[in-house]
Amino acid sequence: MGPLIRKTFELYGTGQYNLETLGKELYRLGLRTKSGREVKISSLSVVLNNPFYFGLICIHKTNETFVGIHEPIIGKVLFDRVQAVLTGKTNTRSQKHDYPYRRMVIRVTDAKKESFKILFISLM
Repeated sequence: MGPLIRKTFELYGTGQYNLETLGKELYRLGLRTKSGREVKISSLSVVLNNPFYFGLICIHKTNETFVGIHEPIIGKVLFDRVQAVLTGKTNTRSQKHDYPYRRMVIRVTDAKKESFKILFISLM
């Protein structure tokens, strides 16, 4: 289970996955629920927000945090990177669509009207 948890953090930390696509990728890699199904998004969120995996034990009822004696599965740097991706404080996500005429249409305005011009780029 440890290697799949580490892989979960590594994949999500790249910023290339959302929780839904991460769940599908982990299912493909072999992570399943007890009933053999894909792990739910809410469960992935709980895992990715749990500091237990980098060595801390949090007791939410008393709001206390302790350093565990267990060996951490991931490092603090990876945990912090995942937290940044979860809160949207990174810009690592790639462009989802690459439209053929992207950035080739410009808006031109003059005193009388507004129009659009298409820029043609010679590939030769």
